[in-house]
Amino acid sequence: MNEIVRGVGISNKIIVSQNKNFRIDEYYSRYGKSINSLLTGVIVTTGIEGNWFGKHTFFVHVNYEYLVDLISNADPTLRLLNNQFSFQTGMYF
Repeated sequence: MNEIVRGVGISNKIIVSQNKNFRIDEYYSRYGKSINSLLTGVIVTTGIEGNWFGKHTFFVHVNYEYLVDLISNADPTLRLLNNQFSFQTGMYF
């Protein structure tokens, strides 16, 4: 049996590591710190899952994420923005 999956939700992304040499001088001189590494936004997903070949479940998912730094007081032109599209395919054992 094939099943179509869909969803919309809130997403948080915490950047735990970044290039230490990367620094936007205009941001640092204005705010005295590096760009905030906590991003919040929305995620939209759709896909299909099914037992197409035997007992294993195969899946294909497409995701779209729009994340932005909402907690800093930075000018909107200096806020970190992540606009991401992903395609995933695989098999559940």
